[in-house]
Amino acid sequence: MGDELQSWQSVFKSPSWQAYERLWLQINALQEVGKVDSLFDQITELERRLDPLFSTDGRDGNHLSLVKDLSYLLYDRLKSVEKRLRPSRRREPKPDWCRELSRSHQRVCAGLNILTFCQDRGLQFSFLQVELMPDFKRSVEIMLENQRQVASDPQLKNSSAGAESLEQVALTLVDLKPLMKELAKE
Repeated sequence: MGDELQSWQSVFKSPSWQAYERLWLQINALQEVGKVDSLFDQITELERRLDPLFSTDGRDGNHLSLVKDLSYLLYDRLKSVEKRLRPSRRREPKPDWCRELSRSHQRVCAGLNILTFCQDRGLQFSFLQVELMPDFKRSVEIMLENQRQVASDPQLKNSSAGAESLEQVALTLVDLKPLMKELAKE
C-alpha cells in the first residue's frame, strides 16, 4: 500500500502531470474557437508524454482516460464559447452570411477534430454517438444552411470572403464524408 501511494505521488509530481494540469487550465479558460487546434496539438503531445508515465505498475491505459477527459472538456468549452459568441438575431436584422458561414465552418472543423481524435484512440464510441454526434450533426446542418445562403446570393458568392468560405466548406465536406459514413454504420 505504501509503495503504491509513493508510486502515485511520483506520478503527480512529474513534469508530465504538471503539463496535464496546465493544459486542463488552458482548456478551461478557452475564450475563442481559433485556439482549439493548438490545444489539440498540445493534447496529442501530452498523450505521448503521459504514456510512459502510466505504462508501469499495471496502470497502462490510464493516460488515455486523461486524454479523453481533456478532449471532452475541450468539446464542452467549445460549445459554450460558440454559444457566447453567437450574435443575437435581434441586434442584427440581416445576418452577415459570410461571417456566419465562417463561424459555423470553424465549429464543424473543431468538432471534426474532436471526433477524429477520439475515434482514432477508440475512446468510448457510445459517448461519441450519444453526446457528441447529435450536436456535431446539428453544426453541420447549420454550416450547410449558411453555405446555401452565401451561394444563393451572387454578391456574397463573388465576394472574396464568400468565395473563400465556400471553398473551405467544400474541402471540409470532402473530409466529412468518410467519418459520417463510418459513424452511420456503428
